[in-house]
Amino acid sequence: MVEDRASINAKREPIKEEQFTFAWFFWVAGSSLEEAVSTEEGRFYNCISSIVFSAFCIEAYLNQIGEKLFPDCWAELERRPHKQKLKKIAERLQFKPDFSSLPFQSYDEIFRFRNLIAHAKPGEFTEFERLSDLGHAAKFLCCTEGMINEIHKKLADHIETHEDVYGDDFFDEMGISKENPFAILGFSVTEE
Repeated sequence: MVEDRASINAKREPIKEEQFTFAWFFWVAGSSLEEAVSTEEGRFYNCISSIVFSAFCIEAYLNQIGEKLFPDCWAELERRPHKQKLKKIAERLQFKPDFSSLPFQSYDEIFRFRNLIAHAKPGEFTEFERLSDLGHAAKFLCCTEGMINEIHKKLADHIETHEDVYGDDFFDEMGISKENPFAILGFSVTEE
């Protein structure tokens, strides 16, 4: 069951360094899910928090790597919608996310949920209420990790192929492990 695979240690201290914003958001999403799994009190709100911070995590990761991949124009690109940023980064990394299968199949749903919360209007409660459960929160957190891992692998391949352009300290400058973007956290939600 996805909920079992998405269990983490919520007692960990959050990452506070500015350069690890995406990892900090992932930690918040995971901690919220852990709290939702462990107690029924506040479960609905913890599921909301987990899903929203999953969306924040994805966009923060795109911003972090986008700034390094497009140093001359990222300030303008950063203001674009998240999907346009993903498309631009994917083009640079020469890959096409498969939105017909997991993990990218959940991409639009995660951001639709985030937008429903951010731009809520009277009478729209039922749509995000339907998605605010353990199953969706766990699935979206696992897919968030999967998407970032997939993009990160493509990024590592791209940097290795174009080391003459980016140098050999690309990942060191970002403070991220070349092999695992979540290494700073010391856990994974998809490990069994």
